[in-house]
Amino acid sequence: MYAAFAARHDGRLYLLTSGDGWLNVVDPVSGRLTPVAELPGVGRGLALHGNYAVVGLSKPRPSLVNVPIVARREQLKCGLAVVDLRMGAVVAELEFVTGVEEIFDVQMLPVSCPYLSGPRGLQDTGQPLWTMPRLELTTIPMRFQSRFRNSLSPYSGH
Repeated sequence: MYAAFAARHDGRLYLLTSGDGWLNVVDPVSGRLTPVAELPGVGRGLALHGNYAVVGLSKPRPSLVNVPIVARREQLKCGLAVVDLRMGAVVAELEFVTGVEEIFDVQMLPVSCPYLSGPRGLQDTGQPLWTMPRLELTTIPMRFQSRFRNSLSPYSGH
C-alpha cells in the first residue's frame, strides 16, 4: 500500500498512498480504500480544507525502486496538486520545474494571498520570491467556474 500521510476531514479518513500515486478515502467499517484521485507525483504531505485536498508532490528519488509509481517516473512532478474531493479530480497544479525536487509537507495558512521570501524573511525588504496571485475566474477552466464562483476571497495583501 505504501501509505505516506493520513488526515481526518468532515468525518472521513483520507489516506495518501505515495507508492502508487493515489489519494484515497478509507471505509471505516471494512478498511477498504476507495481511490479519490491519481496524483502526478510522489505524494508527500496532505492538507484538507472545505471540499479540497492540497497534496505535496515530489519527484521520485533515484533510489526509489520496486513501487508502482516509478513506472511513471518521467511524467512525475514536484509541486502541489489541488484535488476537488467532490469530483475526485486534480483541478489545479503548481509545479517547480527547477531548484526543488522534493516537498516534505503542506499546511493551510489563514491568509488569502501568501508569499515566500528568502531564507531571512524578516530582513528581506525586496520583492517576494514567489507569490500566489488572487484567484480569478478567468484562470479557472469553464467547467469548474461554478464551483469557485462563491468561494473567491478578495485580495488582502501580504
